[in-house]
Amino acid sequence: MSDTRIDFLYLSEPDMIAAGVTDMARCVDVMEETLVLLRRGDFRMAGSNAMSHGAMVSFPK
Repeated sequence: MSDTRIDFLYLSEPDMIAAGVTDMARCVDVMEETLVLLRRGDFRMAGSNAMSHGAMVSFPK
């Protein structure tokens, strides 16, 4: 795997609004769901220990 390119998608304010950023109740629900998943350990991050920030993701063989 030699491709280390990272693509970013920058959204304009109208794009963000269209995506639902002003729906605060939904935003809070998603934040709560995220914290529950973190507490359960039900997440995958980068690195060999699956807990590294800003690193390439590696998957088990």
